[in-house]
Amino acid sequence: MKKSLIACSVIFSISFVPYMAKASGAAPLVLNNELNLEQQVQTNNRDIILKGAKLISKFGVVEKIYSISVPNELPSKEIIIAWLVSNGTNKKVIFSNVGTGYLWIGDTWSSLNGQNITASITVDFMEKNGLPFSQNDEGETGINLNAVMGSPNKNNTTSASYILKGSWTKAVPDIMKTLDSLASFKEGPGSIGDTVYIFIDPKCPWCHKAYKNTRNIVAKGFTIKWIPTNLRGGQRLSSAILDSENSKVFSLIMSTPISELDNLESKMPNTTTPIEALYKKIDDNGQFLMNIFREHPEIELQGVPAALMLDHTTGRPRLVMGISEQEVLENVFGK
Repeated sequence: MKKSLIACSVIFSISFVPYMAKASGAAPLVLNNELNLEQQVQTNNRDIILKGAKLISKFGVVEKIYSISVPNELPSKEIIIAWLVSNGTNKKVIFSNVGTGYLWIGDTWSSLNGQNITASITVDFMEKNGLPFSQNDEGETGINLNAVMGSPNKNNTTSASYILKGSWTKAVPDIMKTLDSLASFKEGPGSIGDTVYIFIDPKCPWCHKAYKNTRNIVAKGFTIKWIPTNLRGGQRLSSAILDSENSKVFSLIMSTPISELDNLESKMPNTTTPIEALYKKIDDNGQFLMNIFREHPEIELQGVPAALMLDHTTGRPRLVMGISEQEVLENVFGK
């Protein structure tokens, strides 16, 4: 199986930065398709910091920031920004590139020397060494962050904002209509603009985790279309999902432990739809996703689960990786 098709734990590699963001115990958060990879900015640019903080604040109150210089193979350096975020009694460190187009949690390894760049950037380190966020690039204080990020609520967190906030009532881009036409299993009654499309393979453990972690989300009334593929060898089970169009069959497949799926696969009844026609739909699903990945070479390891949706704040399609992780789900569906 090709390397590009088997990545379920998401790793981002930014084309102009010689490091890879590798999550330890959590996946990277969100890929922002509007990032201009050619844009080079300095971390003392106050507008960039404030814009980034507005996005980071979706995960809690930004307390401190800290910039990390990363040696490049060229005679220059790139910058990683560490953000200390508080959400009630819990604190965590979120990392981003300087334009805040990529967010991740966990270790960041240099591809030049194999060193862990961010291992020492812990909550304790940030509390002692981080720059208080209310301080601007000249060292002055008094920035009205409430005006930039929204007033804190009674729980001392910023007002909630997420990708699918509110119902979408306007026209949708044609690409979303094409996406909606792919063979899939739908949960919920939502329209195209209010649906999250998740590409999966029944033999992918992260896809099973995404299914498990979205049960309460579907129960709240959100709509998900699960688009089965054969990217990890789950063609027969994907066929059963499409052929049955039955929630019990889908639940059985996505709830069965990975180690027992081969046995379950052998017990699947013959499909009522010609198997060749089902395989063609499954291949088309996988090809659609691969075409998306070709347009985003910055995603080094490509695979499932991968989610596409209409961003309600911009009206543009949004690609989200790491959809099995709780923090990513909250960024998409809210808390």
